[in-house]
Amino acid sequence: MRATEKIQKPTILFYGVFELTEGASSTPIYELTKCVGSYAPFEVAPIYNVRHRNITLYLGKAIKDNPNAPALRIYKSSLNVTGLKDLSTKGWLTGYAYGYPPTTQYYGEKTPRLNPFYNYRTDAFLFIIHYQKQRGKKDTTPRKIEILVLEGARVLIPLYAKQLQIGGFDADLEGLRKDAATPGNHTNLTPGELF
Repeated sequence: MRATEKIQKPTILFYGVFELTEGASSTPIYELTKCVGSYAPFEVAPIYNVRHRNITLYLGKAIKDNPNAPALRIYKSSLNVTGLKDLSTKGWLTGYAYGYPPTTQYYGEKTPRLNPFYNYRTDAFLFIIHYQKQRGKKDTTPRKIEILVLEGARVLIPLYAKQLQIGGFDADLEGLRKDAATPGNHTNLTPGELF
């Protein structure tokens, strides 16, 4: 790619705001509170909880001792949704991260299940991490995580993450934040209708 060529803007399939739930769990649990668009893997178990009629995700440390694996991951039950890559330091999220869905057809060692992300394995995620500012204290648990799902962006996601960090998605985010509604109250727009 030449220096004068621009990276084509990806299609944003889904935008969601996940907020930390208050509870007794030592593992941070985030519930979807606002969104625009739809993303099929988020609308099935284990991500979607039929009984509670909500979408929740957990934030935790990587389970495997792999030097190439990101220090933190987003998961639900035994499904690893994504590792939070790059823009983190020593397990501390700096404000921006990226990742992509698992590519294996099945997940779960004890009871293999069909991976809901398998048909969407070329997509990618961008994350904006928000901490609660506390006087004299460094909060290590994000209070809110914004997620953008980009269609077919797996190969270019590190570049899109840098673009997000320098303001390349600011206009898109402004519109998405304005249009975001409580889950169940939003219109499931097709990607072409988002913008």
